[in-house]
Amino acid sequence: MSNNNFILAAGNAPAVTNAKAAPAKATMEQPAAAAGDKPQQPGLLDGLGSMFPFILIIVVMFFLMSRSQKKEQRRRQEMLDALKKGDEVITAGGIHGKIAEIKEDVIVLEIAENVKISINKAAVSAPKTAPAAEEPKK
Repeated sequence: MSNNNFILAAGNAPAVTNAKAAPAKATMEQPAAAAGDKPQQPGLLDGLGSMFPFILIIVVMFFLMSRSQKKEQRRRQEMLDALKKGDEVITAGGIHGKIAEIKEDVIVLEIAENVKISINKAAVSAPKTAPAAEEPKK
């Protein structure tokens, strides 16, 4: 044999390597690089440009969710501020009662005749309303 080295390639066919082999020619897909050139690395702006749509979607979703949450908090605070003596309410624990007294942050509920409990104002879930009359179906 000669000075050729045999290496087993991926296709199980021997590939011949020669230390004195000619350099590969440049093809149309891969232009030849100059002797001192380094390969170009993608810049920071290239990566940000491809991530921009995802960042935009996240920002829009955050804006929409925070806006709806603030709207719900405002509606709840208005409901709590509008409570007055004699209103019937439902607490977060499911207790139904009539407001007997309102202090700063405490509500005294009358849940039965001569049975009163004190609850935190924030524990009021909703005012008790009369069931709406069902509309006839067409």
